Amino acid sequence: MTVVDLTFVCERLTEHSDGQSRSWPVQGQERVMNPRDQQLTPVVISSDARCPECGNTGVADYLESTVYVIPDDESFQEQVEQIREAIAEETP
Repeated sequence: MTVVDLTFVCERLTEHSDGQSRSWPVQGQERVMNPRDQQLTPVVISSDARCPECGNTGVADYLESTVYVIPDDESFQEQVEQIREAIAEETP
């Protein structure tokens, strides 16, 4: 499964000190989230998708498919570990 680079954006302008939108880079991993169609789609860990200033979960613009944001908790512990390992292996 491939590591993908995404850009998340937060437009909760009233929560930002200067009233401007924020964007930040996030890496995710393509995974099959829908067993019916077996399509690979980016999956990102929720702590990475949060705006660094206000904590709002941002939005990623990815034309090919839906970007899934999974919680960073025990319910997805195995998937979170797999995604973190794949990103670590991809990073030089």
